[in-house]
Amino acid sequence: MPQPAYGVVPFPPGGVQPAVDARQMERAAALVRQYAAPVDATEPAAELKARLRSLIRRLGSQRYAQREAASTELIRIGPAALGALRAISDSGDLEVAARAWSAVAAIESRTRRPLVDRLKQLGLAAVMALNQQMSAAQGALAAAEEAASQAEWAGDAKSLAAARAARSAAGTRLRLLVRLSGQIALPTSIPVPKSGMATRYGIRPMVQMPLRRRG
Repeated sequence: MPQPAYGVVPFPPGGVQPAVDARQMERAAALVRQYAAPVDATEPAAELKARLRSLIRRLGSQRYAQREAASTELIRIGPAALGALRAISDSGDLEVAARAWSAVAAIESRTRRPLVDRLKQLGLAAVMALNQQMSAAQGALAAAEEAASQAEWAGDAKSLAAARAARSAAGTRLRLLVRLSGQIALPTSIPVPKSGMATRYGIRPMVQMPLRRRG
């Protein structure tokens, strides 16, 4: 039995796999791929560019209120602000860099939200498509890690750089799919036995631990 990773396990040999409409599976697979793809920055209008430069400068303001207002406004602008924000994400000013990363993450999350809503409507097809792509992403990450290890051992700098780039891309894709898995729930209309849920539907539920009151 394959070991579970990131809350999802593949369907086992001989396991009961529910029937899902092929067209729904195709739509779900396309939506999952779109979710895991990078969010492109859009070109800001000419009149917006000056506004973006001003907001970016205010991220490093001495006044907390101005920094907060600038962050909020950049997030509101959306994909048109991504180019400017990504350009300063490696800033030497740690707070500016942190605010840029936070704003980028918020914009990307908001941009992907409609995809999550559409996947939820596809129910079990979305869960199965996500499961398949997570398994593929895990395989790609493992292959990239192996290639990097071999290239490093062989002293092949060019291959090592390529393998590290592939490993970074595979890791980013897998993290996005893991995040998506936390937003898509198994439809409640599907009968799921109390035991064997992971082996029957490919999903391993997260175990909730009781909270302990301190003191």
